[in-house]
Amino acid sequence: MKNVLMMILAASVALAQTRQVELSWSSTATAPTGVTLTHEIERAPATATTNCSTATGYARIGTVPLSTRTYTDDAQLGTYCYRVSTM
Repeated sequence: MKNVLMMILAASVALAQTRQVELSWSSTATAPTGVTLTHEIERAPATATTNCSTATGYARIGTVPLSTRTYTDDAQLGTYCYRVSTM
């Protein structure tokens, strides 16, 4: 199945105590009758000057149901780009 929606997010994990990134997004995606869609969350390493829309090295870190619009990432310290695709 092809991606029907993709969103790019950027986040930086700066506090050692926190290590969690709370992602949220809006989506108007709906699944056709009989089809199950999910949001796939991916993360890529970044720097302060990285353009997340052209970043490489994305890896899937989670999947949530289509009705869910949030995800908590337990990331290591660093700067990351995130993208959410509806699959």
